Amino acid sequence: SYLMPNDNFLLDAEVAIAFSDEVQPHVQEQTGALRSLYLSKGVGSNSFIADMNHLDVTDAADRDASNELTVVVNRGLQVVGCASLDEKTGRLSDVVVRPSARRSQAAESLIEAVKSHARQSQKVEKIVVQPKTDEGRAFFKKMGFEFVNDVGQYSEDGTCENIRMECKL
Repeated sequence: SYLMPNDNFLLDAEVAIAFSDEVQPHVQEQTGALRSLYLSKGVGSNSFIADMNHLDVTDAADRDASNELTVVVNRGLQVVGCASLDEKTGRLSDVVVRPSARRSQAAESLIEAVKSHARQSQKVEKIVVQPKTDEGRAFFKKMGFEFVNDVGQYSEDGTCENIRMECKL
C-alpha cells in the first residue's frame, strides 16, 4: 500500500498564465478536455466550479482571442484547473477545476492568480463573472466578488441566467 499526503502538503502545484495562442499543446489538450467534460450542458451536481461560469454562445462570439488569457493550475504535468480572462473586458469565463482537486485550494489559487495578473497588468479595473449556480455564487463571493445584479431567471435545471458578479481591483 501507498501513503499519500493530503492536499495540504502537496507542493508541486503551480499557476501559469499565457495568451490563448501561446499555450503549450499538451496544456491546450488538457484544458480543452476539462472544458468539454465539465462545461457541457447538463453537467451533474458534482460539477462545483464547472457550471458556475459557463457563458452563452452569444457571449463567446464577443471574445477577441488577442485579448484572452488562459490561466492554468498544474500539478506536475496534469492540468487541475483553468480559466479564461479577457484583458479588454475583464470577463472571466470557462472556470473549471478537476473534481479530484477541489479540496486542494486549486480553485482559490486560480482566481487569486487571475486577480493578481489583472492588478499588475492594469488593463482592467474589475473582473466580471456570470456564475450559474448557487454554489458558484457562494464561491465567488468568498473570493471577494460582489453582486452587480441578481435579476436572473431560473431554468428548469436549477441554473440561473444573467446574474453578474464583479471584483474591483
